[in-house]
Amino acid sequence: MRNMGRIIKPNFVHEDDRGILREITRGHQWRQLNEYERKKGSIVGNHYHKTFEEFFFIIKGACTVKIVHMDTKKEEEFKANEGDAFRIFQMEAHTIKFDEDTIFITLLSENFDSNSPDLHPFEIKMD
Repeated sequence: MRNMGRIIKPNFVHEDDRGILREITRGHQWRQLNEYERKKGSIVGNHYHKTFEEFFFIIKGACTVKIVHMDTKKEEEFKANEGDAFRIFQMEAHTIKFDEDTIFITLLSENFDSNSPDLHPFEIKMD
């Protein structure tokens, strides 16, 4: 089910004297994990995927995400901060602008194949 609020809250949090465990996601067969470091002001994306989904978790920093739903052309924009997670579904064009130096991870529902990438250009203007 799509979370139109977009920011995904942890399923479970356990805290004790050793620290904190947060269960961020479950129930989806994620195939690939990537870690990124992006500089403040940089922009990535401007594409959509026909076959795979992405799950993002912001470890440190903040970004602004803009999505265009390819079926309706409806636009959606939100901010994601340290500790936030969000999901990009198939056929959602997306662009991310980094408001701070940011470290994040993505989970992909399919392994990325550079010989046949599921990257379809779609330019989204960011303010």
